Amino acid sequence: MKKLKSLTLFLLLLLTSCNTKNLIHWKGFSDALLEQETGGQPIMFFFYSNHCIYCKLMERSSLNNKEIAEMINKNFIPVKLNIENKMPLGRNLPSPYKLATTFRVRGVPVIFFVNKEHKIFEKIEGYQPVFKLKKFLKEAIEKNKENQDM
Repeated sequence: MKKLKSLTLFLLLLLTSCNTKNLIHWKGFSDALLEQETGGQPIMFFFYSNHCIYCKLMERSSLNNKEIAEMINKNFIPVKLNIENKMPLGRNLPSPYKLATTFRVRGVPVIFFVNKEHKIFEKIEGYQPVFKLKKFLKEAIEKNKENQDM
């Protein structure tokens, strides 16, 4: 059974690796902070690791879905951070590793949604197939709208 799961996961990665064009307009950390300061949109932090097979699968499938990419690009400022990177993201800015520690990331992939007050208002842990990620994104969009109305 375990071999079948591994084989299925490998085949999914292989099949989806052909279509690796980034549909999401990923921003750098400092650019995202500036954009949030002027526009007020929440930042979506996607934490991943180079050695995480589920991160790669999520990037190639769920995050490479046209509808999901459109939802993210329209409603959030997306930032992709490799938790293995210990180099600062800029002058007076932390490293992705340090940010992951601050956010208390226990495993990857994980997505955090942060409002303009720099408060986390939603978190999605683990690999999410397209249908689940779409549901979570809709909830995050709604939660952000509710917070703005307050």
